[in-house]
Amino acid sequence: MQEDFGRQTRTIVDVNDDRIRVRRLSTDDGESRAFTLPADPTLIVDAGFDAYIRTNMTELTQGKATLEFAIAGVQRTLKMQVSPGDSDNRSTTSFKIYPRNWFIRLFVPKIKLLYSSDRPRLLRYEGYSNLIAREGNRIVVISFDYHMTDEPLDAPNEAWLAKR
Repeated sequence: MQEDFGRQTRTIVDVNDDRIRVRRLSTDDGESRAFTLPADPTLIVDAGFDAYIRTNMTELTQGKATLEFAIAGVQRTLKMQVSPGDSDNRSTTSFKIYPRNWFIRLFVPKIKLLYSSDRPRLLRYEGYSNLIAREGNRIVVISFDYHMTDEPLDAPNEAWLAKR
């Protein structure tokens, strides 16, 4: 589920073996829309690019790949290109995702991603977001930090649960 507070919508994606069902609900007026897309290994829905890149990282570092990108709540897809980016060192691997169509590239900004090379984890995301800054800008830069501990966590950790 994805909540877009700027547009006051909630998008729910259900994936089955042969289809992807997308429902978009307006949290403002209760209106809803639903549609189905055929499931395909090259079809990425919204933030699914992360799993796609981690799964295909070796191939993607060797060259370009084309995929269909479904924006949450929008029935059509965009043909997107994934290509290796410019990485400054061996400990990171970067990628760029951008529309294949030159005209659409005028309106849809590219996404820049940075991954750790040793253990494929997203370190940095730069691109379009459903978060809106005060100025109305939807371009964000998000850095991810991973904190590891030697002790396993209990599930659920009692300190995480609300006191009743």
